[in-house]
Amino acid sequence: MIEFIKSWGYKWLHYSYGSELEAAHIGSPLFQSLRRVNIFDPIRGKLPPRLGNPIDESESSIMARRAMQSPTTIDLDSIYTFTFDNCYFDPLMWEVKNVPLIKSFDVSKLTKSIRLMFYEAKEDNGKPVDEGSLIVEGPHTKRNVFMQIQLENKKV
Repeated sequence: MIEFIKSWGYKWLHYSYGSELEAAHIGSPLFQSLRRVNIFDPIRGKLPPRLGNPIDESESSIMARRAMQSPTTIDLDSIYTFTFDNCYFDPLMWEVKNVPLIKSFDVSKLTKSIRLMFYEAKEDNGKPVDEGSLIVEGPHTKRNVFMQIQLENKKV
């Protein structure tokens, strides 16, 4: 199924069944995974949108970002507003759906929890990652975690 999803343009999607070095996961570079991104520079007077308003990003910017053809360096002086959504996983029903050629299925048959994590890989397979490297392909043996959210299946 992962190879099928990669064919949709997510060629940097990777997975691991877990090992002594890392937990089982499916991962993708952050900027490729996001639906929309806007970067605001308060020093230049540009302010982020008010919460609840749409996030504007041109189609050409979205396509370049998803193809990893746009800068993805985080500027700590800027404010990032982004959306992440997925039409293939329904967290309320805890099911995978809308995947072509695959029938919807209950994710609780595979796992009781899912963790969303934003991190920067610092070490790949025990070796330091080059500064500015966009793709890390081996086990991420050291990382800086920025945010982690855990979803758990608690069906009544």
